[in-house]
Amino acid sequence: MALNLFHYFFIFYRTDIFCFVGNMYVGIATIFVVTCMAVYLHKREYSETN
Repeated sequence: MALNLFHYFFIFYRTDIFCFVGNMYVGIATIFVVTCMAVYLHKREYSETN
């Protein structure tokens, strides 16, 4: 479900790829998601080791 939503989100922004504001928001959202995933994985690994 989430992957499907992301797929449609990506296609939606690809059609709007020449819009600077759209690309800026995609960049911010991508950085935010990657950071959240990294923190989540790091916390999960840390809790497993202890």
